[in-house]
Amino acid sequence: MEACIRQSSGAGKPGLQTSFDSLQENCFYYLDGETTAALARAIEELALEEANGHLLAAFQDFNQFEMQRERYQQLALTLDGLQVIAAGKTPRPIRRLDFLRDPKGACRSFCALAYRGKRGAALMVGRQADRLRRTDATDFIGFQTFNPDLVGRLWQQLLDVAKGRSPGLREFDRLLAIDRATKQMRSEFARQKEAVEQAMHRLQVEGDRYPTRSFAADLEKEFIQFQKWRLRLPDLLARSQGG
Repeated sequence: MEACIRQSSGAGKPGLQTSFDSLQENCFYYLDGETTAALARAIEELALEEANGHLLAAFQDFNQFEMQRERYQQLALTLDGLQVIAAGKTPRPIRRLDFLRDPKGACRSFCALAYRGKRGAALMVGRQADRLRRTDATDFIGFQTFNPDLVGRLWQQLLDVAKGRSPGLREFDRLLAIDRATKQMRSEFARQKEAVEQAMHRLQVEGDRYPTRSFAADLEKEFIQFQKWRLRLPDLLARSQGG
């Protein structure tokens, strides 16, 4: 089965399909289960290659972890520290691996893998997108980052949520709100640019059939539309601060 990755629009809807190699850092996408697993596997491989640092993994349920138990035994022996968060029955102990049971299932809608090593950091995190659920895979909306600050904040919040110190992954919601606002800005700027270019083209080629007063009127309409959108911008950005 081929992986399915779709762009996430400014309205939070799945958009055009894209390729794994085209994924941008700090940008949200709709990811199917295969892609989510591939991103996690890439971070695991990075950690094994570096052979140092700490790894934090969040599974939806410990049953998912059991299918990768042998791999995590290898990671535990290789790294300086390894923690696994999940709901459900805690697995049999593994030397040098710290299981963190999520008794309330607060992290159950998330899949995440975070690594912090001597030479860098990496994280992928996705939240389950029920409306895109397929019968053969679980779909997520999420992103990847190599920014140490973002990795650190999300790492700590995953621990806080799992241990009952926080009701939700606020940093994820904050970044998602910023992502959507950014995409709306880009879309609006692109629409404005296209409208101005079309008006300029008409002014050039239509002569008297498109007088300057019509040109000015068309631009004024666009500026009014932009002003209406600009007034909505504070509300969009307020969501990134919990407003």
